[in-house]
Amino acid sequence: MKKNWLPVGMLSVLFILGNALPTYAQTQTEDTPNVTIKKSDINTSANELGVKLVSLTTNSSALTTLKNDIAQKEEAARIAAEQEAARIAAEQEAARVAAEQEAARVAAEQEAARVAAEQKAAEEAQATAEQKAAEEVQVQSTVSSGSISLSSFLTQGVVYSNGYKFTYYSQSVLPGGGLSIPGRHVSGAGYVSDGDGYIVAAGSLPLGTVVPTPFGASAKIYDRGTTGNHIDIYIR
Repeated sequence: MKKNWLPVGMLSVLFILGNALPTYAQTQTEDTPNVTIKKSDINTSANELGVKLVSLTTNSSALTTLKNDIAQKEEAARIAAEQEAARIAAEQEAARVAAEQEAARVAAEQEAARVAAEQKAAEEAQATAEQKAAEEVQVQSTVSSGSISLSSFLTQGVVYSNGYKFTYYSQSVLPGGGLSIPGRHVSGAGYVSDGDGYIVAAGSLPLGTVVPTPFGASAKIYDRGTTGNHIDIYIR
């Protein structure tokens, strides 16, 4: 505000000087004949100076406007930069949270798969143990008094028992590819047996299936050669 009033004050001073200088010049002319001062020259100089002061005032106002405009643009740029920085920070935070959630999901799936695998392995081990125990019970619970002797079996040729059809063939005549059995031997009753006492048999049931027989012991499928409920019993 003080800078804006300064040119106005100077104009006022010049106006006063412009009025006073002719009087002073007239006095000086009377006292000093050799000096000539024209009032028109003084007025012209004062007017020129006033124009310059007005131009200075105008330029000062324009400079202030320019400075304000620059300041506003700088402030707008600062705000825009802060907003952009905030946006980038928000995106980075969102990406970090998403990555952590994905890592947690993958870890949870892996843990669930591990637990499921352990449970499956435990269930399979338990089922195997139970099957083996049941087979041992079957072997031990066979009643010899109700069994059919080998001689009767040879005489009949075919025996039906427990829903199965039993036939026989000799290991000497038809050795079969499934007779490579640990502990294989011929039992006292004349049946080819494995190391656990199971009678060696052939059939279409899954290998290792235990089948109850009327021959004094249960049989176990080691070989192929028949289908359905037809079981071939290996004899001496």
